[in-house]
Amino acid sequence: MKPGKHRRAARQIKILAVVRISKASGRDMLSGMFRFIEQNPSWQLHLVQYDSEFTADVVRRAPADGFDGIVVTSPGAKGTLDADRKSVV
Repeated sequence: MKPGKHRRAARQIKILAVVRISKASGRDMLSGMFRFIEQNPSWQLHLVQYDSEFTADVVRRAPADGFDGIVVTSPGAKGTLDADRKSVV
């Protein structure tokens, strides 16, 4: 890079990951996400482990909270999947 030139920092992509890690499949999914992040450091991952934490309100607030996407491997609390289907994220 030439003197005086500044490299623009890559935009952070904020992802909400809802992964049940009590099962091997969830741990495998999380491991895959970590491998992806290692190669794509622009991802900022926020992990939700428990269905009780993943609610319809969390989904509705996701855009306002700056999330660009949601990765879901667990249905969450009652009504969450319906909110997820309607979400713009």
